[in-house]
This record gives sequence, structure tokens and C-alpha cells, in this order.
Amino acid sequence: MRTGSIGSTAPAAERALTSDGVLLGMRRYPRPNAPPVLLLHGLAQNLHGWDLPVPGHSLARHLSAAGFDVWLGNLRGHGRRPHRSGAGARAARIDDYGLLDVPALLDRVRRVTGRPPLVVGHSMGGIATLMCLQGAAYDAQGRVIIDPARAEARQRAVAGAVLVAVPPGLRWDVRPGLASWLRGEKWECNPLLQSVLARRPVRGLLKRLPLDVFPTGGVARAVDRAAALPGPFGLVGAGVVHVGGAAVSRALAHTLWNPENMDRALVEAETRHTLEDASRAVLHQFVDWIAHGTMREYTTDDPARPPHVYADHLQSVQVPVLMVAGELDRVVPPSQVVRHGLRNVGSSDRALLVLPGFGHNDLRVGLAAPTALYPRIVEWLRDRAALTLPNRAPASARAHDLG
Repeated sequence: MRTGSIGSTAPAAERALTSDGVLLGMRRYPRPNAPPVLLLHGLAQNLHGWDLPVPGHSLARHLSAAGFDVWLGNLRGHGRRPHRSGAGARAARIDDYGLLDVPALLDRVRRVTGRPPLVVGHSMGGIATLMCLQGAAYDAQGRVIIDPARAEARQRAVAGAVLVAVPPGLRWDVRPGLASWLRGEKWECNPLLQSVLARRPVRGLLKRLPLDVFPTGGVARAVDRAAALPGPFGLVGAGVVHVGGAAVSRALAHTLWNPENMDRALVEAETRHTLEDASRAVLHQFVDWIAHGTMREYTTDDPARPPHVYADHLQSVQVPVLMVAGELDRVVPPSQVVRHGLRNVGSSDRALLVLPGFGHNDLRVGLAAPTALYPRIVEWLRDRAALTLPNRAPASARAHDLG
């Protein structure tokens, strides 16, 4: 049963500027002098992923009502007005999210509040957080390097991180098929990602397609506009939203979410409010991770200098970490979160929360999320916020660039 809206302060628009000149859109539920929390969205989504306009299904409003100063960020090329982020000079890569965008968002929160924020990242937002914390940066040639001094500065700039459905390596130890089903291991593999996207012809096609951006968000916006048409035209548009959302839910059942943990209103809200376009480079890098079973730098096809592997440097992540996994998540099975994530981060304060009945995206907004997940996040964040005293350093010191 869905609960009503949780009270919170009125949202305000904010901005963060990256080191390469991209202006990122942010939304804030301000509570001066309260512990700041930065919420980061997943792949091809936007800040509405944590602030869904469905009563009771916004972690942002839940945290605000619990007494936190809540910030939400849109990665480059994502978001809706008035929180739309710029796209940059070239098609974005996943590297850009972690090396440029997350440091800028963190720096903006810290400059305004004078305190290191806690971070909650879903899927790609959590991956970008791990990239940032290990001190990754671009060198003069645009290749990824690790800077220990930068890593130390970024550790000090974050009070803790909740990583929700974050794939530390995008790997599965079980092959899909009848044998895995008979052994009861169907949740440990992903037929769509392993058997389709990881194939060499698919990766080659992504490189050759004459599209810089896949219009995922454009389709969602077109459907949304159709539903807003007057009179019978709007009814037809609303019908398209309903039928399309139901079709997507069935086609991607147990890949994007557990259908039993979603209802019509949640599926339609996800479709209409959270979907965003994804650049070809981002999708190519994501598929490359699936094919190679690890998070690594955007491939440059340079045999003399192999790509940087982010998954090999998780030991440098020293901040408190809570990893959240859905029992039925086929994108990030709990066993992989433990084997390739929790065991590899260097923090002495690390924990795992596995929620039964949850898949991947429904960890954010599913029917059971407000009761099963949101209070657990509040409790963990409060404990870590209590360890962080307000930073009363001079403004010049607080303005240190994290990039």
C-alpha cells in the first residue's frame, strides 16, 4: 500500500561547473547546517530516479524529512529543465562521469555547506563515485591515470558512500542456460547482457552506427507529450504510455526490475520522468565492460598502452561504504557485489545489505523501497554523519578544487 507524500523543504535549482567547462544541473532540498547528502542517478537516467513524482517513492524527500540537506545531481547530457546539464564538447564517456562530473558535484556541495557530503549512488552513479574516490584523472593526452594526492583529497571530501546496485566488475560466473536454471542459479546470470550485448558483432555495430546519441530519452519525451494532448488525443497518448510501459516491463522482467515489486504508476513514472539519451561512447564502454568482465577506461585501441582498469584500484577507497544489492538483481547479483566489490574496497567500515524480492531499478523506487530500503539508508547515513564535524575552515580553504 502506497503511503502519502513525505513533507520536505521546497526544492531549489543549483549548478556545478566541471574542470572542462560543463555546467551541471542540480536540485537541492535545503536544510542549512544539516548533514549534506548527494544523490547520483544511473545509466541513461536523471535525478528523478531518486526523486520520482509518485507519493512516497522519493528517497530525496524522505531524506529531507529525516533532517538531511539533500542535493541531487545530473551527469553531463542528462536532466530536464531547470536542472538540465550541459553535454560537453564531445560525446560523453563513462570516464567523464567519474573523473569530471562527480568531483564537480562534490565540490559544489562542499563549497556551499562547508561539510563533506555523504553520497548515495545508484548503478552508474555508484560506479562514477568509485572512479572519483580512487583519484582517477585525465593526463595531457586524455588517458586515465591515478593520482595518489588527488585520491587523498577526494577521500577527505566524502563522509561516506551508499552504493545501490553497483556492478563492481560487470561479470557473471554462471552461464545462462538450462543447466543454470536446473541448479537454481538463474539469478546469477543475465541472458540479455551475456548472450546478446557481449557478442563481438554487437560491439562492432555500436562502433559503426552513425549515431552519437541513442534517443532513449527522446522516445520517453515524445510519449509524454502525446499523453499531454487535449481531449481524446491525450487519452490515446495515455494509452500508449500504459501499453508501452507494460510491454517494457514484461520484456525486461528481472533485468531492470522485479515486476512484482513495481506497479503501473511506478512503471509509467519511470518511463516518463527518468529516461535520458545515452551517448554511443557510453554504451560502447558499458558493453566493453560486459565483454571483458571489468570496469576499464574507454578503449583507445592502443596496444602499447592498455586501458586503465578501475576495478583493480578499489583498495584505495577508504571512506565508509554500504553496498546494497537486490536478491533478484540479474545486472548485479549479490554474490558479485561481495566477490568483486565489498572484498576489494579498502575501507575498514564496510557493510553489505541484501534485500529480498528486489531487482535492479526497483531498489530505488519499487513498491517495497520506502519501507525496506529508505529507513536503512537513513540509519546508516545518520551514523556516519555523526562522525563528521562541520568544517569551519575559511572559504578559501573550502574552495579547494577536487578535480
